[in-house]
Amino acid sequence: MATFKGELLVGRTNYIEWENYAKLFLEINGFMPFIDGSEPKPDKSLYYEDNGTPRSPELAVKYFERSTDYDRNQKKAIGALKSIISIENRERFKDCISAAELWQQIIKLFGQSTFELIGIYIDKLINMSYSACKNMDEYTSQIESSCCG
Repeated sequence: MATFKGELLVGRTNYIEWENYAKLFLEINGFMPFIDGSEPKPDKSLYYEDNGTPRSPELAVKYFERSTDYDRNQKKAIGALKSIISIENRERFKDCISAAELWQQIIKLFGQSTFELIGIYIDKLINMSYSACKNMDEYTSQIESSCCG
């Protein structure tokens, strides 16, 4: 399992940088399908009749295994996401029951508007200095990363 390389999510102040590291961390560890919805919960209607009886004992066992596996991975995904946010934010989002719900709540609360993004990028450019860099390539690389998030 890869380790998280960024800082814990505190709030809007570090959301932009955090989001890039968080997406990479969650993707590398295989949790993004549970966040973006590309890994669906097993469809019970494929294994059970409308009246609730299993179509066969084998299908009932398969559904149980797949459902249990999905729930286990969902808990791992929400745990991984909670592990990269601050303790205060964990408390704030304690009622979220799925990784997708937690991700959406984080974006809703901390996502930046266009004007806020522009302000952050301008601040980064203003605070950047050539003397802090080893060479021109490093300096231009920092400028590009400041402007492109």
